[in-house]
Amino acid sequence: MKYNECRICGSHVDAGELVNGICLDCLEEKEKEKDIQYRMQKMVMSREYKQMDMEEFLK
Repeated sequence: MKYNECRICGSHVDAGELVNGICLDCLEEKEKEKDIQYRMQKMVMSREYKQMDMEEFLK
């Protein structure tokens, strides 16, 4: 059985568990990071964003 290496973490995985040379765990983590960056950029560019007061948060 031939094992391949993930390009990001270097772990040995089966060929069926690689997507473009990246293991499924790293791929999922990469997608989460991309989503977080998108949400942060959307929040920063939003004009309706305002800082909440503690009283508003506790209600």
